[in-house]
Amino acid sequence: MLKLTRGNGNIAVYSRRVTPRLVRVKKSQTNKRLAAARKELRATCSGAALARAPPDEEVEGVAEAPPQGAPSVEEQVGLLEVAGLSQRGFALIRRIFRGAGLGMASVAELRGARKRMQALPAKKVTVNTAGAYIANLSLAVQERVSSLCGAEQFIERHIFHDNGTPVPKTTLFTDADSRNLGVLSGCPPPEMKVVHVTLGLDKGGSPPSVKVVVGLINQERPNDPNNTIFAAVCPCDKDNYDDIDSMLKTLLPQATEPLVGGLLVGGERRAVRLFPTGDYDALCTVLGHKGASATMPCLKCLSTRAPSVEHATLDAQYLTLQDVVGDRTLRLVTQYCNL
Repeated sequence: MLKLTRGNGNIAVYSRRVTPRLVRVKKSQTNKRLAAARKELRATCSGAALARAPPDEEVEGVAEAPPQGAPSVEEQVGLLEVAGLSQRGFALIRRIFRGAGLGMASVAELRGARKRMQALPAKKVTVNTAGAYIANLSLAVQERVSSLCGAEQFIERHIFHDNGTPVPKTTLFTDADSRNLGVLSGCPPPEMKVVHVTLGLDKGGSPPSVKVVVGLINQERPNDPNNTIFAAVCPCDKDNYDDIDSMLKTLLPQATEPLVGGLLVGGERRAVRLFPTGDYDALCTVLGHKGASATMPCLKCLSTRAPSVEHATLDAQYLTLQDVVGDRTLRLVTQYCNL
């Protein structure tokens, strides 16, 4: 508290008011706070002398190999992004705790890893009037599959018989007949070794946009956003068939390439089983289906919407969606191949 008597006899009293610190401040105030934190750290930390000491490899003269099981440099880059920690802060922690012997990467190694990760196919983007697209979707998917195989995290997914037993996989993509339209359109036979790939669309955001996401089912938690590939984003006001068609024209040749050429898994080339994903409206738009107002609204079977006199023949042959018992007639594999 400060008490001041002015020349006219008035007394002014000034007191310091404690206010909460702002969470987000400008760069100058951020630097001041960081400087104060470093000063306090050096004054209070018992290992402050270590902060002024050279790294482990300079002290001992020999660089120690990182311990087995330590995260890779690329994984440490991802941890820094998730934690919101700068490279300079990471380097300070590394020096204080002698992290070189624990497998903590140096700043130079982190920078090199960032450059390598930025050069990956999944990071390269092209932009045109329709939106922003991944430069090479096929290479991005292959890179993700190879990464899973290298980390021994590739999970085999099976197709099962009616009795619950998995269908034995005995054939490869190289054994397929080129005239087999199902193999080249993402619907290989059950006995073929495959990679399960999803292609989904979603509209939302402000301003609205359509996002195209590619995923791999052959891994743990395939729906985790960190395990998917962000293939494209296109601004739009409506998501009708013409708009979606213009958006997918750029991406279609890249999406077709892994279907026609397959993917390498452990040295063997496998076919791709494609699963379109998204909400019902998005799937109907992509497939050119009329949706819930169609006579046969289901995308998997030929059952009609409800019993009617006009479609009595179809009702008797394919049943209706309101029928509880009876065998459904599934749509043919080739039905959507020529869309």
